[in-house]
Amino acid sequence: MSEAETHGDREDESTVENLDPVHGSRGIPDDHLATTRLPPLPRSPPISPGSQGQFSQPLGQASPQPKGSWWRALIASTLPPPNRSAVAVDLRIVDRAVALFCSAMALVLVLVALAIGLREAPAQPSIPAAVGATLVIARALLALAFLALGAMLLRMAERFFVGGRKRD
Repeated sequence: MSEAETHGDREDESTVENLDPVHGSRGIPDDHLATTRLPPLPRSPPISPGSQGQFSQPLGQASPQPKGSWWRALIASTLPPPNRSAVAVDLRIVDRAVALFCSAMALVLVLVALAIGLREAPAQPSIPAAVGATLVIARALLALAFLALGAMLLRMAERFFVGGRKRD
């Protein structure tokens, strides 16, 4: 092959590369695309360093005031202010009520645990012995879980009765 033939092959390759893949027409290479220059960005005012190295708002601008919700403004204008002195509740009374509820629930759970755990094994002859043993073990585990929950509730009741809340 001569140089003229190889040079002609290069031109053919460049025309193939510049073809539009959809329409098959000659396209513009990516590095020769027309661009438009954007306008420069406006300069913002300088930012002053705030306390502890953090930046605060730009100099010369006031801080934006938080807008209240229109719903809260409507409710506040239509309802009278609450009377807080009538709602004063002694926290010791609340602690005792919670302790009473916890101890009552603990007693109920202990009774349920005894009823489940002390049930006899199924006496039906059609049930295999392995199934009967599995039922007894499952009931025993369920009764132990109820006893543990009852013990935790009794401990909570004791803390509310004796300890109460820590006062600040």
